[in-house]
Amino acid sequence: MNKSFQELIPSKLDVAKEALAAAVSRLARKGAYIGLVFFAGRAFPVLNLTNNYNIFYTILSRRIRTFEASAPGDAIIEASKLFWGTRCKERKIIMITDGDYNEGVPPEAAVLYPINNKYNIYLIILNIKGHDKIGELLNKYNNIKIYYTKSRNEVLSAILSIIGET
Repeated sequence: MNKSFQELIPSKLDVAKEALAAAVSRLARKGAYIGLVFFAGRAFPVLNLTNNYNIFYTILSRRIRTFEASAPGDAIIEASKLFWGTRCKERKIIMITDGDYNEGVPPEAAVLYPINNKYNIYLIILNIKGHDKIGELLNKYNNIKIYYTKSRNEVLSAILSIIGET
């Protein structure tokens, strides 16, 4: 086994994908609708709200190219748009991020629409590097709950807490 220690550690993206896949299996039992937005230097809505979980799993299984830039504000806006025109009574935006912000719409501006429209925003911060720009910017809002995590199990626990499965 000639892999370096760094190669044995799962990437932040892998941790997020695995935790989401486990959580979605529980949401499926509830018949919940889910959507998905990937973000790096820009935000990309890749799945509109659906209860077709097979599509969700297919998307998660694909290899996704990552970038150094992070635009969480753009992701919040795109996630908010997924709810437009729907009759969803409970609107939750769950963002898994490393806490960095260096591109796009400022997060403190991006949260205004969802907060004013009674969305709940949950930030799961993979605090591997020890920095957390987005948490520092958004911790003043009552509609935003922040979870600081350092492992796959902590990410999954945070998601399960958010969806009411703990």
